[in-house]
Parts: sequence; structure tokens; C-alpha cells
Amino acid sequence: MLKTPTAGLPRFYFNRATRIWIPYFLAVAAVLLLSLLRKEFSAKWLEIAAYQLTFVYNLFGTPQLEQFRNAMPLQGTGHHFWSINAEEQFYLLAPLLLTPLLGRWGRHPVLWLALAVLTWYLNFYQSIVFGVAAAALCQHWGIERLSLTIRTFAACCAVAALSAIVLGYSYNHWVAFMGIGVVLAFSTQGPEHRIGQFLGGMSYPLYLNHWMGAFVANGLLTPWGLRESIAKTVLATAAALVIGALAYVLVDRNIARYRNRYYTDNLGMGLLAASFALMSIGLTLGWYWQHP
Repeated sequence: MLKTPTAGLPRFYFNRATRIWIPYFLAVAAVLLLSLLRKEFSAKWLEIAAYQLTFVYNLFGTPQLEQFRNAMPLQGTGHHFWSINAEEQFYLLAPLLLTPLLGRWGRHPVLWLALAVLTWYLNFYQSIVFGVAAAALCQHWGIERLSLTIRTFAACCAVAALSAIVLGYSYNHWVAFMGIGVVLAFSTQGPEHRIGQFLGGMSYPLYLNHWMGAFVANGLLTPWGLRESIAKTVLATAAALVIGALAYVLVDRNIARYRNRYYTDNLGMGLLAASFALMSIGLTLGWYWQHP
């Protein structure tokens, strides 16, 4: 994103939409369809579904989880979608800030370090902004990938470990430090490996669909009275990994293989317009439902 010129924005938004939207909407559809098969439907169900389909669940749905979990699709099973919703909001606006609006200042590390401090204080988008700030610093210093010494690697691990300890007392304000510590500690130079590439590729579909593992395990073990046993944890984990791998092979990898055939600048800008339209609809509906 930091290296994307203004002329490259249509391609950036096209790649972003195809890479993220297709697997995401398939995952949301799976949650909603299974919920409907279980005959779950209400005004609150429809509200939460609308938030998830317009990428604003983190703004309006997350605060309602504790009170309305039982009225949500599959009792809040799609709650983890909040993080990809926040990411989509950020990546919709950040490229415009980086390129057309602020010019070269949009990529300056001082700006992103200031934004990191601000978002940390406000507890909003801090993990994402911390990552961009680190990338901006690396780009400013001409570093493609970090080559850490034992000392700097240990320092990054220490930041992550200390942050993890403090998380127990102040989760929201320290999770960004733990995340950036882990990322920097393992952002080292080295040869790529097929296994690493596959595991990295399946991480996104696994994130989206890991809940399916628990449903598979419950369905298979409940008749045997083993729903609360250790066997459920083992089977749910194995099933989630298999489902994540299959989703990557069948969906994500094919998207990457064939999407260039359909790219045009107009389509890229159309997807940008569609992003703004979807979130505008979600924000409007959220404001209406929260302020009747």
C-alpha cells in the first residue's frame, strides 16, 4: 500500500476487493444460511446481518453482543468478523490519505507515528496503524525486510511478552504493542518455503471459517455424549484446519490465479465506489437503528 502510486489505486482496490470480499461474503453467507436453517430470524437478526454485509459490524454490532447474543445469527458466531470490518474501513480510506490527498507527506513516518499515538490513545484502529507506521519507517530507511540481530530479535520478543502480560490488565491499549512486537520479531530475511506459503495463504480462510470446526465436532460427538470432552477440542481444531485448507485451495488460490483476466481500471474504480456505497448504507442503517 505504501508503494502504490495514485495511478495504481484502481488496481489496489480491485485486488483488495477480490482477495477479501469473495471469501468474506461466502463466510457470512454460510453463517446466515445455517442460521436460517435453524429457523433463527428476528428484527435483531436482520440488523446484525446488515452490519456484517456492509462492513460496519465492529461499529454497531460488537457493542450489542453481550445483550443480544441469542438473537444474533448462530448466537453471535460471526462476531469475529468485526476485525475484518475494521480493516476494510481502514484500507478504504488510508490509500487516499497516502497518495492523492497528502502527496509525499502521506507516506512520511512522522505522520504515521503521530497517528499511531493518536489511535492508541483513542483505542481505534491502533493495531493496523502500528503496522503501517512500522512499514513507513522501514520504507523511509530503505529496508525491504528486517534483518534482525539476536539483540534486536530479543528486544522485539520482550516487547511482545511484556505486552502480553499487561494485556490481562488493559487489553485494548496493549494488544497493538504485542502484535507489532511479534511481527517485527519474525519479519526477517529468508528463503520462501512451500509449506510456509500454504500456511500463510490459508490463514485468512481459516480466520473466516474456523467456527465450522466446532459445528462439525458438535454434530459428530453430541450423540455419543462427548460434546464437553477433550475429543471435541481435538476434532474441532482438526476440522477447522481442514476446512481452512480446502477453502484456500478452492476459493482463495483460484481468485489469485484468475483475477487478472477480469481487471480493468473502470472495474477497480467501480469497486472503490461500491465500497463507499456499502459502508454508507451500513452507517446510515446503524445510525437509524441506534437512534430510532
